[in-house]
Amino acid sequence: MQRVCAYCHTVMGEKCIRCGSDDPFLIFRDRDFQEFKCPDCGHRWKTGDDPETTGICAMCYQKNTLSR
Repeated sequence: MQRVCAYCHTVMGEKCIRCGSDDPFLIFRDRDFQEFKCPDCGHRWKTGDDPETTGICAMCYQKNTLSR
């Protein structure tokens, strides 16, 4: 699952849809294809295969916490 910032829509990385681990590693990269593997459950997927999930990137987090 691809992680995207809810504020600026920057892609922050990938997250495993099976176990929720946000620390997958890239096992294959081609010009048009990337494949990831979860270190916790072993699930493998192509980038963008699963739905997006939102979060907040470090830059937007700093902007929002400093503006309060």
